[in-house]
Amino acid sequence: FQYAAGKNRRGRGLAQKEFHGSQSVVAQVVAEGKPVFMAQGIQGKFAQQQSILAMRLGAIACLPLHGLPSQGDSPALLGILYLDSTKLMHALKALDEKILNKLAEEAGHVLEQVETLKTLEERRKLEQDLTLAQETQTNLLPSSLPQYENFSVCAFSKPTRHVGGDLYDFARPESGDLLGVLADVAGKGLAAALLSSMILGCLDMQLRAGVKPAEALNQLNKYLCEKSASNRFAVLFLFQINPAGTGEYIS
Repeated sequence: FQYAAGKNRRGRGLAQKEFHGSQSVVAQVVAEGKPVFMAQGIQGKFAQQQSILAMRLGAIACLPLHGLPSQGDSPALLGILYLDSTKLMHALKALDEKILNKLAEEAGHVLEQVETLKTLEERRKLEQDLTLAQETQTNLLPSSLPQYENFSVCAFSKPTRHVGGDLYDFARPESGDLLGVLADVAGKGLAAALLSSMILGCLDMQLRAGVKPAEALNQLNKYLCEKSASNRFAVLFLFQINPAGTGEYIS
């Protein structure tokens, strides 16, 4: 919560450690969401509070500041407007209370705007992270496609969101064959993108090490069963074609 700390006699703003207020009054306003006005001496249960007696307070006005928080769609308590004095104030009239309530309302609007700015900043940072994730995932896809005389290879991928769970890759073993993989991870967004990156990286490392496609997929399947949740899976198709156009596939 934020407190209106005021100024000292020289007009300098008070530091946080210099500001002292009645915690019991603030706690009641926070709990009930209603203002507390005591202009002609401290009354009721607050009269014997140790902090109030120590500060020799003669008047307190404490009002809740309501507004829409950054994470929510209904008004909530964003702060407290707190005023006190060691001297008695003149009796608060209806107009005085109306002015203070209006001040608290406007202060609540200011805090609401601050919360909105926080939301916009968080959204901007999230969009930056998603853009970076999109660039990273795009870079995992082949930058160029292998060329053959007897057939051509074409590929295209565009996620419905910034990132997704679709992936493809091509490799050209020393034998001159074309080895390709096409996969669709269940789900969308970051979770699917993370799993697709894991699949692509694990499979690529094994194929580069010379592991046969069938054994590579068996090892990949075991790895995913150990490292991912039971409801996470991918549909995958792997094929190998020689320059003559014959080969094998595993689905």
